[in-house]
Amino acid sequence: MQTVWKYQVTLGLTRDTEEKLATWIVDMPLHAKVLSVQSQFGQQVMWVEVETENPLVKRTFKIFATGEEMSKVEGKKWSYISTTQIERGMWTWHLFELTDE
Repeated sequence: MQTVWKYQVTLGLTRDTEEKLATWIVDMPLHAKVLSVQSQFGQQVMWVEVETENPLVKRTFKIFATGEEMSKVEGKKWSYISTTQIERGMWTWHLFELTDE
């Protein structure tokens, strides 16, 4: 069945060597397509078109702040998905997915 699912976007900070926005992994059906990322009831969410019969695969996402250096991952690249704002435009976030080069 083809439908739209909603996933929460992780904006949490990590504290390894410096403060960075978190990378997170989502299990979603193969060939799922991210449609939009927006704020809903104070939470950032992404709406994704899925085929529910497809097997689940792991996909890696990360939010980068405007001006933040984009971390490098060997053999991979960050592919742009969407931009969203919170706090009435005070903060702008850019959602990317880690994909093969």
